[in-house]
Amino acid sequence: KIISRLASGLPVLLESPKGYPPPGKEIPFVFESHQFNNTNLQRLRESPLFLDHIHPQGAENRNQRLEYWRDGIFKRVLVVKEEPCSEVVYFQKEDKALV
Repeated sequence: KIISRLASGLPVLLESPKGYPPPGKEIPFVFESHQFNNTNLQRLRESPLFLDHIHPQGAENRNQRLEYWRDGIFKRVLVVKEEPCSEVVYFQKEDKALV
């Protein structure tokens, strides 16, 4: 669709993009607490958020990555599929960061 719009000289960006989540809907909090602990890390690792990024069985690169900004805080989680305790978590707010 993008290529045909470009070929026709039409814009490819939305004039008024839709935000996420839709108005009136909240993103559910899926963790047991706000604590940084093994249970919450495991829950994040098993989250459906990672399912789109799983490499096919037998692929050399089994790394998965999730990263996003929320409320001025950047969060990144890296894991190696099927390798226990391989989580690497990175948080950044302004000029402060932790791994």
